[in-house]
Amino acid sequence: MALGWTVGIDVGGTFTDAIAKHRDGRTRTAKVASTPKDPSIALVDAFEELLREGVDAPDVGLVFHGTTVATNAMLTGRTSRVVLLATEGFRDVMAFRNGTKPLLYDLRQARPNEIVARGDRIEVRERVSGLGEVVERLTIAEIGRVVDEVAARGPDAIAIAAHLSTKARTRTCSAGRTLVRLAASLTRRGAAYPTTAPSASPLAVIVALRIGSPRTCATTA
Repeated sequence: MALGWTVGIDVGGTFTDAIAKHRDGRTRTAKVASTPKDPSIALVDAFEELLREGVDAPDVGLVFHGTTVATNAMLTGRTSRVVLLATEGFRDVMAFRNGTKPLLYDLRQARPNEIVARGDRIEVRERVSGLGEVVERLTIAEIGRVVDEVAARGPDAIAIAAHLSTKARTRTCSAGRTLVRLAASLTRRGAAYPTTAPSASPLAVIVALRIGSPRTCATTA
């Protein structure tokens, strides 16, 4: 027999809300204060409040969890300081985006906020071709220069967007380990902006979410 209760919990910046619905139609709700230093505490508090309201834990079949903390951080600009390492010539992809804008012919519309400030976007001299052939090899000297520039900025996190890295994954991951001594993850996407944005965006909210460790590294294709 299917279990009776389905639970949904939303962690917000101020409050954490929970609702439980039984398959017979009964509902229970809970609202507790959020715990910004560790959002998981409020999540557990909300669930325990549901139990006190009559939800039977062994009869819970499904729990949904969502949060607006990351969304709020992006909307308000209260994000981490991220340094983006980009293949030379691709520093301004974060500003150009996809080359589109909400109002195509409005020359006065405000530009969207950039996740990484231009001064925190560092070009790296390296390049591979669309066939995966090394056009310009990433040298130890270049890595040393980049490390010095990153250290001078003291960011919360580092994102690496190496153009066409799906064609030469080893070179990207090696650079990531050399730069920050952390294993890198690879997001495989085709165009430049869809490649770069997923590298920087998650890192921009790590302070708001209180997850990860300083100097977290993400790499993209």
